[in-house]
Amino acid sequence: MTQREKLFEAFIAPVFRVLRGDIPEDHWGRFYEIGQAFLIIGLLTVFIILITRRFLRWQKIGQPVESAPARVLSTQTTLSHDMKGDRPLSSRVHYYATFAREDGGQAEYEINESLYKALRKGDTGRLTVKGTRLIRFEKE
Repeated sequence: MTQREKLFEAFIAPVFRVLRGDIPEDHWGRFYEIGQAFLIIGLLTVFIILITRRFLRWQKIGQPVESAPARVLSTQTTLSHDMKGDRPLSSRVHYYATFAREDGGQAEYEINESLYKALRKGDTGRLTVKGTRLIRFEKE
């Protein structure tokens, strides 16, 4: 038996047997096969999710850099906590700004703390973005 056939028998064949309903009568064999099927299906699901996220990230990277005049409509913050049980392990502040472009569109971007402190409602300047990511905002 080749290595490929051994791998197929050990990991893939049980999934097909469970999906077909061909489960051994042995009590422990049934749990083993069903558990193995769930494990493989779970791993495939995680793999598909990771590939999809990577693809979406590549799409954002491939977006052109766009620059246009814009005005700051608002700034805001949100606080997120990493929790362990009911105790916070760490906290992080997220900074956002909403801009109105000259063409009438509006967009909200996550920004860094220094830009957040420098921006005021009504500020005008040149907004440079790439996809959904703010590159910079140069005040006039």
